[in-house]
Amino acid sequence: MTVLLIGVGADSTNTRPTPPVYPDGRFEYVPIPDADESTEGKRYGNTTLRHRDRTLADYFDRVYRKGEWHEEFADTPLHHDPNFEALTFGDPKKSRSQLLRLSPGDLLAFYAGLVREGQSTPIHRYLIGYFTIDSITDFDSLSPADRERAIETHSRNAHAKQYRASEDEERLAGLVIASGDSGKPGGLLERAIRVSERRQNGHYYFTEEWESVLSPHSVYLGGFKNPIFCDISPRVFIDRIEDETARLR
Repeated sequence: MTVLLIGVGADSTNTRPTPPVYPDGRFEYVPIPDADESTEGKRYGNTTLRHRDRTLADYFDRVYRKGEWHEEFADTPLHHDPNFEALTFGDPKKSRSQLLRLSPGDLLAFYAGLVREGQSTPIHRYLIGYFTIDSITDFDSLSPADRERAIETHSRNAHAKQYRASEDEERLAGLVIASGDSGKPGGLLERAIRVSERRQNGHYYFTEEWESVLSPHSVYLGGFKNPIFCDISPRVFIDRIEDETARLR
């Protein structure tokens, strides 16, 4: 059994301002803008913040999509990945090889770069959610008929929605989708749990406390939020997350 941490969500490279974490630890999980066409119904203009009565289009000044910043983006679809309601996450590229190493019972956890409300820095890394793996689907290993069945099974995944908008088989090349077990603890957290510190070189690393707790294979949390395996059992991870969430309430 293992735990894999994956960096997700909008941050300073996707939106201005960076999504906030509030003084009481509540936070906004904001998916990145989808660079491709999608059947996703959630758009920046029709999706509200979890803890403020404003749409994402009202809150953000601009989003980065297709190589440039856009000030008109209300109709831009969200790349809702991970989808914590459906317990699904997919990736054809950066974390593909790591996802293929997971098995049922392993844990997939997610961290995001957030800032304190009203600030622009520091953009600390926070644990924001997790789920227990139920299945891993590698689309490269499937026949065309099995791919179509898998798309139906994973219809709420962001990459399946991209495919449905185009019916382009290239959208499925390399794709791996991780599905969560709805009978196990998991989902989007109530409070964001900060795990980073900013050192004198300006980069972000695990705090000593969380390095000790997680035993991550890498302590670096900067750059493009790379996937990180941790030598901690799923049960111990969940217990610690539940303790931290209770403490932050």
